[in-house]
Amino acid sequence: MRFGEDRAEGSALQSKSVKDKGEPFIRPWVTVIFIDNNPCLPYNTVIIPEGVAIIDTGAFSQCSNLKKVILPESTEQICCSAFAYCTSLTDIRIPAGVREIEEGYCDGGVFRGCGGLKSITVDPANEVYESPNNCNAIIKKKARKLVAGCKNTVIPDGVKSIAVEAFGRNNELTSIAIPDSVTYIGAAASAGA
Repeated sequence: MRFGEDRAEGSALQSKSVKDKGEPFIRPWVTVIFIDNNPCLPYNTVIIPEGVAIIDTGAFSQCSNLKKVILPESTEQICCSAFAYCTSLTDIRIPAGVREIEEGYCDGGVFRGCGGLKSITVDPANEVYESPNNCNAIIKKKARKLVAGCKNTVIPDGVKSIAVEAFGRNNELTSIAIPDSVTYIGAAASAGA
């Protein structure tokens, strides 16, 4: 199942379970969320159900009240700008099954403009990505590439490169120490920071 598969604008939301504003809700439907008709804006917590494998481009973009997202273990891919401008998002955990986190100019980094993001962790069982020593960043293991970071990121020694838009538009990022091991910094790695 792909979260964001149905691209028909104005498509009806189905099977949603909503309590009150501020309460968690479960999104068992498959649709793209458009900023003009974004159903997650009033909610603090989103629980994505098991079976969802792909968090599509911009799926939660500009959900400014969103503080917490619980990704299912079935998540395999997180697309560009999936959580862009979720300014209240404070922490995220990347499950073990994630095999691809899109990077680059596609539509901005996964956490572009997420100034409130303080903590990024990766399940230790993940074979592709890691967040060693509580560094608050997503590191692609094989390439030793920092794919995404936040205002509390400490770039570990041994990281060789920083992806395009890794810290994009994070207005809470005031400084970051770059270890000598880094030999490449992608364009706009901290654009707008």
